[in-house]
Amino acid sequence: MATMPNTLPTQSHLMRLDADLAWRELLDALDGLDERQAWALPRMHGTGDLATRGSIIEIVQHLAVCKFMYASSAFHASQYGWDDCFARIREMGSDWKANLEYLHEAQGYWMSSWSHMDDDDMVAPRMTNWGAQWPTWRIVSTISHHDSYHAGQVTLLRAVLAPTDTPCPTHADYSLATLDVKF
Repeated sequence: MATMPNTLPTQSHLMRLDADLAWRELLDALDGLDERQAWALPRMHGTGDLATRGSIIEIVQHLAVCKFMYASSAFHASQYGWDDCFARIREMGSDWKANLEYLHEAQGYWMSSWSHMDDDDMVAPRMTNWGAQWPTWRIVSTISHHDSYHAGQVTLLRAVLAPTDTPCPTHADYSLATLDVKF
């Protein structure tokens, strides 16, 4: 019978496990979703901050952009900027499959940016996409929590929104229209 090692997991290992769990929660929320439901817009009341108009496709776009922007700023000397991400979203438009592929690409970029790091790396200060410096663990934790938060939104929206045949505007259009990009 194999015995379990008597060591505690490292912080970096726990950060990877947490990121993987949050990603799986998001994938579970999106599993089986079709384009027509991804386009549906909720009827909004009040001024809640959803970071989008509330469509699932915009949430997917928002998540992908955040993964690229946080990783780019913290780990790649700002390789990508807002214009790069929004140009890509405008290019894909409301194509559900293309947006899901972009989200997967963003996840790959995100995870490959930091998942090799050890505990010492996790406390090193890194740049955020708005110019503040945070410890690496906080940046990683923020994106993991962000995935989980929006997975919950997607689950709720799936339960209450009827599919539509009308494609919704993209997250890039919304962000440009409001001129108040908050991520």
